[in-house]
Amino acid sequence: MMYTKIIDPSIVIYNDYTNEFIGSAKFILTPESQDALLRLVNYNIIPASLLLMNLNFYQQSTYFDPPVLDQTVPRKGILRVIVVNDAGEQIPMEIRLRYDARARSNVSGSLTFFESAEYNNIEVDSIEEIVY
Repeated sequence: MMYTKIIDPSIVIYNDYTNEFIGSAKFILTPESQDALLRLVNYNIIPASLLLMNLNFYQQSTYFDPPVLDQTVPRKGILRVIVVNDAGEQIPMEIRLRYDARARSNVSGSLTFFESAEYNNIEVDSIEEIVY
């Protein structure tokens, strides 16, 4: 079966050098980023980049280090999504990846909310359905 939609994305973020937990965030995928992730889970085609909208760090650790405008920082994370297959079934999935993160828009000036952020140089470590 093919996956046709991605809903409820969130990510748990770690420092790529120290492995320290940075924080957890929810966001909205752009249509292009959703398509790129669908190509990843359906065909194992790694996205060149992902654009995340309304990135909200709802949990920050003592090592919290937010993305910076126009400066990339190496990160790794566990991207959690629910994928919907062509039969309409919802399947939780985890994608473990490494990437360079940077803020694209931070009009509010908040350290925990960004209107948009971009992930580049993506390397995928694993893709797994979450089963109990």
